[in-house]
Amino acid sequence: MLKTAFLLTACLSLLVSRFQIAHSTRGEISRGGEKAQKIGAQPPGESAHPRLCGLACAVSSKINALSFEPDIAAPPAMAARQQPPQPPPRPGNANELYGTIGLPHAGRWMARGKGYNKDGAPAMHSDDPMADPNRNVIVSAHPLDFAPALPPTPEAVVTQKEQTFLPCVLPVTVGSTVYFMNEDQFVHSIYSMTLRSIAIGRRPPGEMHPRKIDKPGVIQLTCDIHTHMRGVVLSLETPYFTRAGADGRYRLRGLPDGRYRIEAYHLDAGKRTLETTLSGGQAKQLDFNYVKP
Repeated sequence: MLKTAFLLTACLSLLVSRFQIAHSTRGEISRGGEKAQKIGAQPPGESAHPRLCGLACAVSSKINALSFEPDIAAPPAMAARQQPPQPPPRPGNANELYGTIGLPHAGRWMARGKGYNKDGAPAMHSDDPMADPNRNVIVSAHPLDFAPALPPTPEAVVTQKEQTFLPCVLPVTVGSTVYFMNEDQFVHSIYSMTLRSIAIGRRPPGEMHPRKIDKPGVIQLTCDIHTHMRGVVLSLETPYFTRAGADGRYRLRGLPDGRYRIEAYHLDAGKRTLETTLSGGQAKQLDFNYVKP
């Protein structure tokens, strides 16, 4: 806007100058060898055309006022266009791990009707996929250069159904609360020799009992009545973990730059460990093998 005003003032000044020259020329035309009085001549120091001069002065005054006026905020749409472009998301938090886990052959852990419980009832075992150890391999990334935040794991539930813990491995961040639910039509008595505070005692069907997991590591679960029941709460000091798929493939996204210890946990075959470094938003493949050579 200021640039346009300056140009307008310059044009008006040039127009006034030319107007003065034109009138001066007309006033100098001779009559009988004598110079006539200048037509429309004005006393020295006065403009040849008062209207043009007044307009130029008004524009100049407005420019001076604008020069010293405080800046006026641009409309929101214009302000958005004037802002510098935002930098792209940091690639340091976009690293990715993926791979395949060679799973061991897993036969049926217990056939129905084999063995008896303390109450004399035949043993049971669920056919639910979450009862299969090969469907519950947990891969976790543990930072070695920094301590990550550990938000509680939401909806952490272990249910007892057909004398089986579902899922048979539940991963949570340390400090999370796990809810134990009895969906059978008979009493269970859940306890853990690893974390004594989990002991729930004999509870009837349909009840849910929360327990805080304040200790890291493998928390073994069993039932005092149905002793063949087994399960694990995998308490992790990292928020970066996932459950591998039925085909043994896994993927971990959103890992910050740094060095990591990568762990794979299998209920029957135990833990495998690798170390790696991630940086610059890379995607790296790490495979684990539980198959015996």
